[in-house]
Amino acid sequence: MLRRLLYLYFILNAFSAFAYKEDSTLSQLKIIEGKINPKSIVHSGNGLFFAQNMMYKHTVTVYDRNFQLLKTISDKVELNKYGYSKRNGLYRGSPVECTFTHDGRFAWVSNYNMSGGAETEFNKPGCDNCHGTGIYDSSFVYKINSSTLLIEAIVKVGAVPKYLAATPDSKYVLVTNWSSSDLSIIDTDKLKEIKRIKLGTYPRGIEVDSSGTKAYIAIMGSSKIAVIDLRTFEKTWIKDVGKSPRHLCMSPKNDYLYVSLNGDGVVGKIDLSTNEVTKIKTGSLPRSMALSGDGRHLYVVNYGSDKLTKVRTLDMKVLDNIKTNDKPIGITYDDETNNIWVACYEGSIMVFHDSYYDSIVTDLLYDELLAQNADEIEFRKKITTEIELPLQDKETLLEAKIEKPVEILPNKIVSNKVNKYYLIAGSFKNKLNAEGLVKELSAKGYASFIYFNLENEFTYACVSSYANKAMAIQQSTALKEDGIAVWMYSVR
Repeated sequence: MLRRLLYLYFILNAFSAFAYKEDSTLSQLKIIEGKINPKSIVHSGNGLFFAQNMMYKHTVTVYDRNFQLLKTISDKVELNKYGYSKRNGLYRGSPVECTFTHDGRFAWVSNYNMSGGAETEFNKPGCDNCHGTGIYDSSFVYKINSSTLLIEAIVKVGAVPKYLAATPDSKYVLVTNWSSSDLSIIDTDKLKEIKRIKLGTYPRGIEVDSSGTKAYIAIMGSSKIAVIDLRTFEKTWIKDVGKSPRHLCMSPKNDYLYVSLNGDGVVGKIDLSTNEVTKIKTGSLPRSMALSGDGRHLYVVNYGSDKLTKVRTLDMKVLDNIKTNDKPIGITYDDETNNIWVACYEGSIMVFHDSYYDSIVTDLLYDELLAQNADEIEFRKKITTEIELPLQDKETLLEAKIEKPVEILPNKIVSNKVNKYYLIAGSFKNKLNAEGLVKELSAKGYASFIYFNLENEFTYACVSSYANKAMAIQQSTALKEDGIAVWMYSVR
């Protein structure tokens, strides 16, 4: 009997300790200020963060993972240099939102309205309360090279373009036009709009499934979400999701859609097999959202209550809240650092860290206590990550079943075994890009290798790996001195 009581005591204490870790994991890392009024903040997937400073500042500010400002990109352009020969003079945009192609090479930025040129140009601007086809001035989106940070192309779309999304193959960029109530589909090779689809009053948030065959668009002037078949451009609807759907996030398996419902003041989880909606309250005026890389957590900024909320997607339970500066409105997640970047409209960017992902308890006792269903149990048991080595090394290791050392720096040897801490020089959706970087690093004398992450399906170009965190940090410093920029990834 005493043994059972002691065992029960241990379980309850272990559970409460882990539950506390799960419930209280958000902490503030950094506040970035300056000449900014960020409407949105978006991560490239490769360590760049673009903040769109709306019409008040006429800029896009670009930051790196060290919170350093890399460049302030002006929205001033000469349209005749980008193929619009009848547009003479200097024009200004007003950046709103951004999306990246899935290799992170290009950013596409929407401009609320344009101004400049002759008096007869852009004299019918759209607005937040304006809607109607053919009444208001068309606007433009900018294509920005994320390496040079220069505007490479400009494409004309509808009136008051707001949200954008790229398809997984980067063939199309989709743009919701707020005032003209439609969707622009841009062919990224032709650099022009190839299709315009009528949607209804105030289209905004967009999500594209991982196959690139369906796009979901939130229609804020309704209680519906449009579903566009990207092969045929046919339109269907998910109805009665709630009042004024604004922002969308898609689960990694494409089985759930998360939506902020502006009119109801709640966040919803839509089961795409049944269209049933589960709703929860996160705060006053929930706006934009971001999913963690594994899809386990949803982060929501609450514009009216100045806070960031963390939600467990499994059961839509609010786990944590943390205070933000005034009017948090944009948000993005960095899967490499487990950092959440929040754009506060009144003039700052805040960076928060989720320590939950720094380490995940692997004790199966915790798994059984905390798991809510079979999928969750499987996820907790599957916490290892596959390593994909260069072919010749992989075959040798599999046959010999020995650790094969590789030289990283002169007099510094590490092993190609599965370590916990990896120094990453680049992460890519396209494996060929990762292989290209590995070849470049190898040519410089670094015996780098490929690492494939099963959880987020990114391929990493690794410079080295370590079992010890302190050694990884020391090596990253040495690499930095040699001009090799890396960040540390911890295998969970």
